[in-house]
Amino acid sequence: LTHFAHHRLLGEAGDPDLANYLPFPADRKVMMRKALYEFMGLGAIRQFFGPSVNSSGARSRLFQIVVTQAVIFFGFYSAGQPLMYFALWLLPLVTLTKGFAQFRNLAEHLIRPNAPGVNERLRTFQSSFLERFFFAPLNFNCHAEHHWYTSVPYYRLPALRKLLRARAADYSQFAEWTPSYVAAWKEAIVKKTYKPFAASTR
Repeated sequence: LTHFAHHRLLGEAGDPDLANYLPFPADRKVMMRKALYEFMGLGAIRQFFGPSVNSSGARSRLFQIVVTQAVIFFGFYSAGQPLMYFALWLLPLVTLTKGFAQFRNLAEHLIRPNAPGVNERLRTFQSSFLERFFFAPLNFNCHAEHHWYTSVPYYRLPALRKLLRARAADYSQFAEWTPSYVAAWKEAIVKKTYKPFAASTR
């Protein structure tokens, strides 16, 4: 439900991911604060215990997460390594995994100067094999295509991209063709801060 709301309200006040990308472009200090916030696990903790868990849908999802994590913990416990659940699973999940996901989200929705309003936050990424492996599994780099056709399964997104590029006279008018996530992160850093950093809501 949260992801559907993001698609429906991209760039608008009700977008649950808005606070993650709205403050950017920003200066290096803002970027560093965001990196510390996300990679220390504070973003994941805020999402887990934040006010959004009060809705019935969020409570149901939270229950599913708790049950899943309990099953995973039981697996570690059964192997005689209960502490490894925290060291090898939970800690990387709330720090590295969450941090990379938030920075990927930032790159995907960074504002495009002079782009049409409906597509001003849509980017699609070429990405190397290594970048796709670490940051964009399941063809996440075909991001604009996913926004346009949400019912297309992830394994069909590259074919969809190829089809759209063949038919569009100027693909760039619909989505920014960005060579890599790293290139987008560089664009997100400027000398002067536009807006103060706001903690992520996701």
